[in-house]
Amino acid sequence: MSLEDAGTLAYAISKYGEDASSLHKWEARRHARVQQVAEFNNLSAKAREAGKYTVVQWFREWLIWGVLRIKGPEGHRRLYGYDCAIEVAAL
Repeated sequence: MSLEDAGTLAYAISKYGEDASSLHKWEARRHARVQQVAEFNNLSAKAREAGKYTVVQWFREWLIWGVLRIKGPEGHRRLYGYDCAIEVAAL
């Protein structure tokens, strides 16, 4: 996330300058992205919590693996396909 922050902030400053309104737009856009990633991480952590029964935990792990396998690269694009230039252009 910090690399995304650095990249998008550098693009935003180079494109729009350091005026307050463009930095507020950047901050709002970044807040939404951070919230999205945090929600995904919380959901993932909750799904991987140790269960009372080993079988339930085993099933959860295989279910996560299966969903990610079925979705393929598209399933990860939301997190790992982030492009700083595209995000700044949307400001």
